[in-house]
Amino acid sequence: MCVKPYFETLHSNPSATTQSIFINGINNTPEKALEISRPFRSFSHNIEHLVNPTDGFLQDHMRILQAKIGFGTEAAEVLAKRLESYSHLDTKILLIGHSEGGLIIQRALEKLKKRAPDSLIKRISVHTLGSSSFYRNTFGVKKLTHHVTLFDFLCFFQSPLVLILSFIGFIKLLFNKIIWKKETARIGLLNVKFYCPRSFNIHLEHIVSKGLYNEILRKKLTKENHS
Repeated sequence: MCVKPYFETLHSNPSATTQSIFINGINNTPEKALEISRPFRSFSHNIEHLVNPTDGFLQDHMRILQAKIGFGTEAAEVLAKRLESYSHLDTKILLIGHSEGGLIIQRALEKLKKRAPDSLIKRISVHTLGSSSFYRNTFGVKKLTHHVTLFDFLCFFQSPLVLILSFIGFIKLLFNKIIWKKETARIGLLNVKFYCPRSFNIHLEHIVSKGLYNEILRKKLTKENHS
């Protein structure tokens, strides 16, 4: 029997000014998914994990393809409804999605754009980590940034426009690395921030349980923890 997407509360603080939600990617059992977010239980602001369980490796990829061509998924609807429940609050909302989690956020925001007031959407900030979809901020959220490593990007099938703009981003990243000794480069049109890879292991570049994406996840949650 398949486990449906569900919310796990990592920490609850009624007086917190930020509500953070992390959404994991594919091929994760609930236990594996929660191993990613459990270290953040000690943080002081409201943190939830939308547990996105696996349906099996092939089924998970079929679900991604379904979402990429425009169909909603159950996890996207669950997230949209949870965000709608925050309409009466004044808190900031931080969404962080890894891999398929970035695509789930995209589809949830599309639903929210049709159903929720702009005042809610303008309180939302989005960060994706190795997202399976790069999209522009057509929703009116406060902030949107896609974080991706050079090698990790090669794992995803994107539109021709995204591929062209991303190639420009790679050239810019190499230029920054050689000339300015910088490890990142931005492509504003896509809201993408590229990072130099830390290894030649594509699997290690993509996972969020450790490595660069885990550092970014911790950094974003820590920032809200002290805001």
